[in-house]
Amino acid sequence: MSITVYEVPGRSFETDPDGYESGSRKWKVVCDTLNPMAADIATAIGVNHYDAHPQRPACIAQTIKMAQQESDGVVWVVEIPYSSKPFQASPQPDGTQLRPSDSKNQLQAPELRPAVWSFDRKEFMRVVEFDALASALRIENSAGQPFDPPLQVPASNMIIRVEFYRATINIADLRLLWDTINDAAWQGFPARTLRVNDLSAKSTFEKAGDSGLISYWTITLELEQSKKPWNPTKVRDRGSVEAIVQDGVTIYRQIRGGGGDPMVADLNGNGQRTPAGAGPTYLVFNLYEQVSFTDKFF
Repeated sequence: MSITVYEVPGRSFETDPDGYESGSRKWKVVCDTLNPMAADIATAIGVNHYDAHPQRPACIAQTIKMAQQESDGVVWVVEIPYSSKPFQASPQPDGTQLRPSDSKNQLQAPELRPAVWSFDRKEFMRVVEFDALASALRIENSAGQPFDPPLQVPASNMIIRVEFYRATINIADLRLLWDTINDAAWQGFPARTLRVNDLSAKSTFEKAGDSGLISYWTITLELEQSKKPWNPTKVRDRGSVEAIVQDGVTIYRQIRGGGGDPMVADLNGNGQRTPAGAGPTYLVFNLYEQVSFTDKFF
């Protein structure tokens, strides 16, 4: 189907006593059929519900209006109102976060609607491994051993909440994605620094013009962003037992101190006690499954 779009110039905006701006944009749309799909006309216009006005970014596109001309059935007149007022469905007084679930005559596909982002802070106590100003300097006592108890300082991770929309979902994916991390950079955040704290979905219904109700899923995603990647994790190789190979047989032997008492000591990465004066050995583990956030979310 061929569609030609002409925007009608000269549309004016006005400001009400409360300081909110409102106005509209209008187009003439010529189709090669008398029965085009309303969604095809809306797509040809190229303006999505909740898009900002190109010259007035505080004004947001509201419900699209379209009418077929009686004198020429292949011509449609399309108008989109804009306003800086908060939508009825928006809980935000400045109208910057608009939620589509309560809007009427929504023509935009759920997948194309803008996600709603919010950011918060999670505080915790962090064990300090390195000096804050000299990154190569480990926090250890003069004998090269970690302090007991270890030094801790207040620290914060960023909590990111995203609400987005899908026409369909695989419910089993919700369980599989809990506690996973991003395998690559996503939305400006480095790889392996985002962990899925929570992922939930709610079925939503809304009126869609003359076509009745449409249904979609409102998905809420909570992520925790860490400055230090979640994977990999380094663990100091220590234990109370060492593995000794004698004549091809591995023997596990209790580590004892000078007085013969059992003790915990550093290991060399191969199961044996680290010789005196040698530095500690760290083992590397990946504790979280990594997935593509781009494939799973957007």
